Amino acid sequence: MEPVRTLLQRSSTSLSGGATLRAVEEAREALVLSRGDDVLELLSLDALGAALWARGELRNAAMVLGASDRLRQRTGQGHGRSAVAELAEASPGWDEGRQLRPEEVLVLLSVNRTPTGRPTAGWTSLTPSERQVVELAVEGLTNPRIAQKLFLSTNTVKTHLQRAYRKLGITSRTELSQVRR
Repeated sequence: MEPVRTLLQRSSTSLSGGATLRAVEEAREALVLSRGDDVLELLSLDALGAALWARGELRNAAMVLGASDRLRQRTGQGHGRSAVAELAEASPGWDEGRQLRPEEVLVLLSVNRTPTGRPTAGWTSLTPSERQVVELAVEGLTNPRIAQKLFLSTNTVKTHLQRAYRKLGITSRTELSQVRR
């Protein structure tokens, strides 16, 4: 199907240009359109996994690439596994992904995202403002100093930190400095 191959090419181009969110969306759309065609589903899963990995969504990437590996083995296409898939195999989410069919991958990924496409958890789920506040907090600045530096109120800084903690699954500044970015 030509539309799927076009989307996969666009996803690859977006990824090369650093437009990782666009690459994820194009690969996801390719996966939707490729239903029932094992080869195109496999290519779409690989592209989606690579784009998610590039965005820093390592668990989701590992799940997608695990599902891709399962499909590759089921269809007898045992070759062509990417370097990213080799890395993802040792990551959390791989084994879970090995249990998923391509249509289940789509459902899982849609549940873990906001309507704008931003993930609901993890480093990539932070807004630019939250990320800026977090970076300054990790550097050791106090809330009043962060507020002064960013021209925000102290309450706004506190709100950004609370939201970031929730999205990152942590409860303190100590834990914040240990979050993998």
